[in-house]
Amino acid sequence: MAGPLPDFTLYKVNVGTNPDDGTGDTLRAAFVKLNAAVAQVWTYLQAAVVIDDGSGTFWMLIADTAGNLGTRTNIGPATAAVVLDDGASGFWQIEVNTAGLRGVKSVSGPATAIPTIVDSSGGSWQPIVDSLGNLGLRSV
Repeated sequence: MAGPLPDFTLYKVNVGTNPDDGTGDTLRAAFVKLNAAVAQVWTYLQAAVVIDDGSGTFWMLIADTAGNLGTRTNIGPATAAVVLDDGASGFWQIEVNTAGLRGVKSVSGPATAIPTIVDSSGGSWQPIVDSLGNLGLRSV
């Protein structure tokens, strides 16, 4: 699943008709737009869960609007490991392989803070796992 990005606001800098002809945005206005655009992307990336597959490739966990979990290649570094409590007697760490396929492995606890993944419509999802190690998402 490729997974969409959130709906970002487009901040288009008016570059004018010709260089230095005074018809575009002022330097200040252009950088205000640039700062706003960078802030949107930065906020999105700060919330991302990024996992290293062990080969130097990084994968970001993503969700679609139906709550399906997926991955997308991403730049590193990896975030801290995500360890989920199954609510029974086990702890599971989310993993990815070099194809971006997700899974979990049994680990000793404790559980980490549960990350929230935002879909393209602004819906929020958290990864969950059952006592058999089946990985899914729940709406939050």
